[in-house]
Amino acid sequence: SVSGEWAGVLEEVKPKAAHEVLAGWRDELGGQRWLLDPATGIPAVQSEDGTVRTCYPQFLPSHAPLAEVTFHQNEVWIRTSDGKLWLAPRIRGNGL
Repeated sequence: SVSGEWAGVLEEVKPKAAHEVLAGWRDELGGQRWLLDPATGIPAVQSEDGTVRTCYPQFLPSHAPLAEVTFHQNEVWIRTSDGKLWLAPRIRGNGL
């Protein structure tokens, strides 16, 4: 799945200030690992059962053209022509 592919690039890190927003999820999920997307810097937490929760990036650090858009498990994923997979940014309100 695209979500599993993306989770495969996350790196385990010591908690950073950005992880504070995920502290409640960590407690709720029994989170065991603090993670970080090295390309966007967004924090994530992984539970004992492998579930990953994260925040949305505010931008994509890619200049490659759009190759495809995938809708999977209520999320929008963007793949660029260089083969990289990105969780799409979100804003509050209508639209992506």
